[in-house]
Amino acid sequence: MCFPGVCVMKVWKLLAGAAILAAGAAQANATITFTFEQAGQNPFVISTNNNIYSTGILNYGDFQISATALGSGSTSKPDLATQTFDISTAKAATLTVRVEQTGLNVVDPGSLLSTFTANGSGLESVLESTYVNGVELASQNFGTNNLGATFSSSNPVAGPITSTGVSYLIKTSQAGGFANSTINISSAVPEPASWATMMAGFGVLGFALRRRRNVAVSFG
Repeated sequence: MCFPGVCVMKVWKLLAGAAILAAGAAQANATITFTFEQAGQNPFVISTNNNIYSTGILNYGDFQISATALGSGSTSKPDLATQTFDISTAKAATLTVRVEQTGLNVVDPGSLLSTFTANGSGLESVLESTYVNGVELASQNFGTNNLGATFSSSNPVAGPITSTGVSYLIKTSQAGGFANSTINISSAVPEPASWATMMAGFGVLGFALRRRRNVAVSFG
């Protein structure tokens, strides 16, 4: 049906097309970036648009590293789950691992739940932090007295959110130091079954990573 200067069918098609494009954009993956840093080494950066990504096994500085990130799968959700596997070293050293999810458009997040765990041996400390729009949201420091524990913090957050991130500051105290840690940011409290599924998925990824050959990373 058309009126002078306006065709209702054409307008309807345009609106429908715009709605489809908007829906597709809402489901687009954000960009996930890993950054590894050790004093005396050039930072090593990996960036991906995949919703879930594992670095594989990297030899960087004095460390052997593998890390995994699971994004929300939608730019309209801030959720980010990360785990470090086999952070091991031949001597006492300090490693910083940062994972950032950018390209988000979260209008009204309400409160975000940060959950921290750390395990390992030969460690001086593991400091874990979460971030929203580059500003620290919550943090937890693990030492020899609380390794293996789980801590969580719920914090109100005002939108819009354009990025979420986590960081690990891992200090080993001796040769053979080892850390296996997780940090999760979620927009709602996960059900126990969801936690179990996520952790099982990380376990499968860890097993797969251990079967892969080492990837030597050199810096000029």
